[in-house]
Amino acid sequence: MPFPVASVAIAFDDGPYVLSPTWTDVTSYVYSMSTERGRSDDWGTFNGSASVVLNNRARTFDPFYTSGPYYGKLLPRRQILIQATYDSQTYAVFRGFIDGFPAAWTDAGTDSTVTLSCFDAMQLLGQVQLPTDWSRSYILSTSPRHYWTMDDPITPFTAAVETDIGTVPKNLSTLTNAAAAGQMAVGLVNNCLGGVGVNNASIATNGTGSDPVVFSTDADFSVSAWVVLGSSSDGAQTIFGGAVSNFLFYLEGLTTGKFNFVVQTGSGGSPNTWTTTTVSDITNTSEALHIACVWTASSKTAKIYINGIDATGARTTSTAFIVLGANTDVFSVSQGPIQQAVIWTSAISQATVQTIIKYSTAAFLETTAARVSRIIAETPFSPTLVSANGTLNILDITDGAVFATPELQRTANTEGAPLFVTKAGVLTQKATYAQFTDAKSFTSQATYGFGGNGLDPSIEIEYDGDSIRNVIEVQMSGGGSYKATGVVATSVYGQATQSLDAYFPTLAQATTVGQLLVGFGQYVYPKFSDFQVVISPDANWAATLTLELLERITVAVKPPTGNTITKDLQVNTIRHDVVPGQWTTTLNGSNRWAADFRLDSSVLDGPDVIVYAS
Repeated sequence: MPFPVASVAIAFDDGPYVLSPTWTDVTSYVYSMSTERGRSDDWGTFNGSASVVLNNRARTFDPFYTSGPYYGKLLPRRQILIQATYDSQTYAVFRGFIDGFPAAWTDAGTDSTVTLSCFDAMQLLGQVQLPTDWSRSYILSTSPRHYWTMDDPITPFTAAVETDIGTVPKNLSTLTNAAAAGQMAVGLVNNCLGGVGVNNASIATNGTGSDPVVFSTDADFSVSAWVVLGSSSDGAQTIFGGAVSNFLFYLEGLTTGKFNFVVQTGSGGSPNTWTTTTVSDITNTSEALHIACVWTASSKTAKIYINGIDATGARTTSTAFIVLGANTDVFSVSQGPIQQAVIWTSAISQATVQTIIKYSTAAFLETTAARVSRIIAETPFSPTLVSANGTLNILDITDGAVFATPELQRTANTEGAPLFVTKAGVLTQKATYAQFTDAKSFTSQATYGFGGNGLDPSIEIEYDGDSIRNVIEVQMSGGGSYKATGVVATSVYGQATQSLDAYFPTLAQATTVGQLLVGFGQYVYPKFSDFQVVISPDANWAATLTLELLERITVAVKPPTGNTITKDLQVNTIRHDVVPGQWTTTLNGSNRWAADFRLDSSVLDGPDVIVYAS
């Protein structure tokens, strides 16, 4: 039986994020191709790449040839699909993206080739930015009537505008006493609206223009913002206020350290003014606080949440004056700094308030699989090409518009498990113990060498301390860390530390992952450098073409004298090199993660596994 036959197809008509593009076969133009997916050692990150050399004598793949069949379609990041056919079966080899179509001429211009440099989804996502403010998309999903992020650039002592991105946008006009201030929560943008006002001398307002009445007197509304109480000498300090349809409202800070939320109306009967005061004092008047005030019209009551906690205290009523129905929307800021001001025409729940705070502080507890899904949802990449299986929790998330791939890698680190792109192009996050419990990682999928498939006799087995890690420095949420140290004394091998950039939410979880990794990292294990497999074209290639990263294989080397060296490896790298009529596959693997056997595993309590490292 001959070698496997390669096929190459390009999606000329579709962009990089199309899940099922139209593929055009270009195999007849291929001079040679190679693919490589994997990592350099037991602790590295995974990457995938491919190189395909195309015949361009007819300028078929020349992006500057206006008469070419694909003119206008030879664009960067077009998708590429490489497959292998063997014994009437088709196997995935590589799915990725083309960097470009660089035409090259040789032989005095009579010959031309185009060499496609290709990369996988990890590198594609490495250029996709995540949100600066993780709370924004969530707040917008709650359909706020008004939403001023309060982070527009401010020129000191110059009137400007704060943008409203709510469902009924009305931008705020800032006055000359407005100024920039720092972010009020770690997950928000790095600046906010500052400024000093003297009770009711507004630093920002949207005026008094009329809007249609949006609801009756007997309706709910909510308002929230990040604020600083500051100080006042006259007993009360208005922070912000405004009007929504038939209601007037304002929030004021008291010298006692409490807050008042005041609601007034004149078209809903008597009494006309309701004041709700917080139950406890705010002792730190310079601390940024998230204040949410929720009005329930049916009971004429309000809730005040401070940093997501119900701080509602005494309620008083008054008929001292009549307030006419506003029939408009007004919002004015009397005292900065203030950030993320939101108005809803509904009574939002405490859970909604707490979720806003979690996102605003870039700290929300969820499984690493859920975090991967959250990150992917902020990118154009198809979630269908994602397999996230992590079960451990992660807390923090990086703000400041970082790129997707580093955040995905940090999420995978928090799971203590690999992250890679499969040969079919699926971004895959493994669970912590998957390399011990997955059938193909625990059970050998093929044997190479003595008694098995062909193996190049030129093979090198490394047995040194380069890959030892007897100290694992685990990074936790909030800046803490945990150091896991192996039981093998560093005096034997010398200290070798691996830093795990992660967001562990608890010391217990950091300890679990740290001890697991150092348990395998502290010993010397054999590593098989690049070795060619299945040398003969008439051998069985099926098992090799089926192989995926981290699956287990067995390598048996029989020296001229003495015992046969037989080791189980987990595959770190898979490389295919192809020219017409010939196919070469090179593997690289380590005994480290395959040097265990299962003693027991928990079914009821989760996916944990008790392993013994030999």
